[in-house]
Amino acid sequence: MYKYSLMIITAVFLYCCAEHMPSQQDGGLVYRVIITDKSGMLPTDPDLGYAPVGDAKVILISKSYYETMNKPRSFIARSGQTGLVEFNNLAGSGYTMQV
Repeated sequence: MYKYSLMIITAVFLYCCAEHMPSQQDGGLVYRVIITDKSGMLPTDPDLGYAPVGDAKVILISKSYYETMNKPRSFIARSGQTGLVEFNNLAGSGYTMQV
């Protein structure tokens, strides 16, 4: 009986220590960035104080989460007229950005 109980406890312990994919998101990161032109090609908006780049395609790529084994999770958005891009409900992770 003792050996049987020990085997069950060991099996439960090993199962609980195994890695599992997260089943729920534990927070919601909001990432906001303003895309501006510093080259002088676009005019500076006097109300904003900078030269916004509107309708720019921005790709945010996760360093921790993957869609498949070799493809990182990515998010795509476009900047507004003020150059603002906002990504909502992101999982906490490191990200790289491409514009």
